[in-house]
Amino acid sequence: MPICRENVPAVSYSMFRSRANDTERTAKRLDNLVSHLFRAIDLTLLTSQLNAGERQIGRLLASIGGAVILLDRQGRVLQMTPLAEELLRERDGLQAVKGSGLTLGAQRRLDSSRLATCIKHALAVARGKPQDLGEALQINRPSGRRALLVQVTPLPAPAFSPWNAIDTGARVMVQIVDPQAAVNAQAGQLQLVVGLTAAETRVAALLGSGLGLTEAAGVLAVSPNTVKTHARQVFAKAGVHSSAALARLIASIPVGPRHLGKSS
Repeated sequence: MPICRENVPAVSYSMFRSRANDTERTAKRLDNLVSHLFRAIDLTLLTSQLNAGERQIGRLLASIGGAVILLDRQGRVLQMTPLAEELLRERDGLQAVKGSGLTLGAQRRLDSSRLATCIKHALAVARGKPQDLGEALQINRPSGRRALLVQVTPLPAPAFSPWNAIDTGARVMVQIVDPQAAVNAQAGQLQLVVGLTAAETRVAALLGSGLGLTEAAGVLAVSPNTVKTHARQVFAKAGVHSSAALARLIASIPVGPRHLGKSS
């Protein structure tokens, strides 16, 4: 029977000791199994290659970091990072669209059309066709938070056969940058320094990104009076007297790259 130890395929064939001397009969039985064994070995090798490809893609996405989505030849979602999943779950600008497969879309019709065109052009380039790709897209967010920046990059098929073993069919890479994430991280640092509550930190992040009290209330799905109460507490703890002053304070807080990327 075919076996695989430590990703190395092999074949094991056992005989009873009492029949060990009957070599001719045993060899004939083995000869009848050869074609089936070859199919089993091919399947084992193919499975090993697919697993290797998935591991390589996982390592690639982890090394890139941030919110990244891979699309296949038909523009369907193939794989994504946890940060990308989080952004899509928010449905604030970008969304996953269910159909014959999961695809990437935007909530606003104009943005969705522009994104679809950009992905179409990137797929054409991946197939070797000349096509202008354009620059990064700005995807507006219904919540009023700062727009998402989306870069669509074609991934041509591997030109050399050794790379086929790790090719999972990804043909487009979509990178998403959330400018709000930096403000959230800075507000998180302010929380540690002046002792803000979780609710006050969320309000501070939204005011720090330039939203007004009413807009912040809409994002948080609370009343404007609730936001005003939290804002007063934030101003008192941070030693400022206005949203503009708070925004300047938050913008001045340094945050390392390891703190960026996760939005609240």
